[in-house]
Amino acid sequence: MPEPEKKIYWHREFPPLHDRIEGKHWITAQSDSVAYSLTHDSEMWGKCFPSLERNLEARLVQEIERQGGHCAHILDERIRRKINHADETCWLEGEYCYTLYLEANDDCPTKDSSNDP
Repeated sequence: MPEPEKKIYWHREFPPLHDRIEGKHWITAQSDSVAYSLTHDSEMWGKCFPSLERNLEARLVQEIERQGGHCAHILDERIRRKINHADETCWLEGEYCYTLYLEANDDCPTKDSSNDP
């Protein structure tokens, strides 16, 4: 079974060189919530970060498809801890800046397909 085509490139990863830049965008995502404990910040981070990453990737793939893109390159991220004291839960919320890339098409000439000698 062929491996699915990569849609999300993180920070230092390079998106396909043949794709065209559409523009920069921001997207937010949240992790699943967990029980809040004042003394276990690192444990909360460890429990919440995997679901934040999964939720971001699912949302970003939806946005890529919705905007007619081919892939996205995440450039920057801001992650904050959120707490709901009323029900004693916490979660992570991330804001991500990404560049949306459109698939190159035949309308865009490349060096190899030009008629120049």
